[in-house]
Order: sequence, then C-alpha cells, then structure tokens
Amino acid sequence: MSESQFQSKPSSRTVLIGPTAQRYKGGIAQFSSSLAEELSRRGPLMFITWYQIYPYFLSRRDFIDRVSLDRISGVESEPILGYMNPLSWFKAARAIRKFDPATIVFTWTHPVHAPVYLLLLYLLRRSTSAKIVVLCHNVMPHENAPGGRWLSRRIFNGADRLVVHGSSERELAAKIVGDTKVTSLYLPLFDRLKATEIGSCETSKFTLLFFGIIRYYKGLDILLRAMPSIRESFPDVRLKIAGEHFSPGEGDSSPLALIEELGLSEVVETDIRYIPNEEVGEIFNSAALAVFPYRSATQSGVVATAYANSVPVVATRVGSIPDMVADGVSGYLAEPE
Repeated sequence: MSESQFQSKPSSRTVLIGPTAQRYKGGIAQFSSSLAEELSRRGPLMFITWYQIYPYFLSRRDFIDRVSLDRISGVESEPILGYMNPLSWFKAARAIRKFDPATIVFTWTHPVHAPVYLLLLYLLRRSTSAKIVVLCHNVMPHENAPGGRWLSRRIFNGADRLVVHGSSERELAAKIVGDTKVTSLYLPLFDRLKATEIGSCETSKFTLLFFGIIRYYKGLDILLRAMPSIRESFPDVRLKIAGEHFSPGEGDSSPLALIEELGLSEVVETDIRYIPNEEVGEIFNSAALAVFPYRSATQSGVVATAYANSVPVVATRVGSIPDMVADGVSGYLAEPE
C-alpha cells in the first residue's frame, strides 16, 4: 500500500485502538482522543480503549484521578481491553470484525502491549480484510525491556504500514520493515493547550521552564547542574519545574535532590504533579524559554506545546528533536550532556 493509497480513503470505516484521555493521564492518551475526534469527522469510527492498560504493578500512576478538562468530549470510546484478561482480547476482535472496518490503527508505545496486539493481529488477519496501521509513538522503548526489540519487530512486520513522528524514528523503523512501508506524519501544535493570553506574564522574561514527566532520559539533572553557571551570567534567571515524577520513590537519586545540594532552593520553583490541560497554557505563558536537556528522545509533544504557546525552546540534538526545532529560528540546539 503506497502513502497516497493510505491517505486517499478519508471516509473509510476506521477502528482506533489506544488509551483515552477520559480515563488515562499523559500525552499519548491526549493524542489518541484528539485523533479519534479528527477521524470521527471523516467517517464511521470505532474507538476501542483499555479499562486496564498495563499489568497491575505498572498501572497505578496512569489513571485520571479528578474531574478535568483533560476529558476530551465528543467521541464515544469502548473500554473493552484489559491487559490481564485475555478473554477481553477476543471480545475486542469480535467487535472489530462486526464493525467491518477498512483500516485498523494500533497505538504503539511499548512492547509490553505485544502479547495483546499479536493475538489481535492473528485474529483480525483471519477474519477481516482491513489494512493494519501501527501508529508508533516510540519505535523502541526509552529504557531497555527484555525481549522488547524482538516483540516490536513481530508487531511491525505484521502491519501494512507504520506511522512515525520524525526522521530518526523513520530511519529506525525502515531498518525493520523497509522504507516503503513507513509514513512520517509529524506532531501537530496542540492548540487546546494554548494560554488564553500569550505573553501576558511580567516575570516570564526571567524564567526557564522544564515541563513534563521527570524521567532519567529527559536530563533534568543536567539542567540543574548548569543553573549555577547560567546565573553567573544572568543573575535574574529562575527555573520552574512542572510535571509528575515517573519514580517518586527514588529519594536521593532523584534529580530534585540536586536543588538543595546545589543551593538552588531560592531560584528553582517546583510543581511536582500531573498538570491538567486547563493549567498547561498558563504555565508556559510564565516562561521565556522551555528547556529540553534530553539524553535521548523520539519526538516531543512538549516542544509542540511550547510552540502552541509561542515559547521558543532550547533543546538537545537527539532523536527527532532537530526536525521540530529550527536552530536559531524557533530555538537553539545543543549536543546532549
């Protein structure tokens, strides 16, 4: 199937499988619900989601725990899939077969979902003629996962097309399935996360922003260690850290421990929690620059969010970040570390 064929059937019946922002936190759930909205405008859509997306020991941080505008409305989802319930996998396959779609889109984030998807692929290949599209948010996981690369290859080779979000991801996917099977569709600006008044905050010209879930690969510790030398040249500069900690039990190994160690308590503001949609724009509006000191990356929805709020970025030259940042125009690029 060529790219033109893939893009030429906007009114086809489509199934989207992925997390929904009505139930789950995070950018991928937001993306999936927004994609479902757009697909529903183009033709009949079945949005199959999870009532349990990971094994029990991995699930505790993912659920929405409050009423929030994160709950994107307008698209009904069907919470059929339970990770620990194989019977639900068969139920999803039956529902898809009955819907009779032309295209089935699998949201791919991590090889932990491979057992579910492998069974669905097997059942759907036998019972439908639908084109199978795997929408890859991460071709390979950020951290090493036992058997992850092998499982990912099994899923990708079972698809008709892979969709990725950047040149580095396309290069990696092409090594697995061949370049003609891969489509690059870049992340949109997330307008729903825009502040109501761009540039209205008086303190913004002195503030750097690190936004998003705190994980090792995102390099917050690198930024914190750089702050003393930054302040030697720019004494008024402050740093705001806003986002949830991926491993809140890390204790002294957390990069947040560096704030006190480096004597930065008076110039670093922390807001360590999941930030709901209705607060995101105002947080970006309080900053002069958004900083992304990543050690590695695929692409970044946070960069797109910064641009939606007219905030330039300083980022590292890793993954597909250079696709998004025009060096010296919309931001600046540095080497990692």
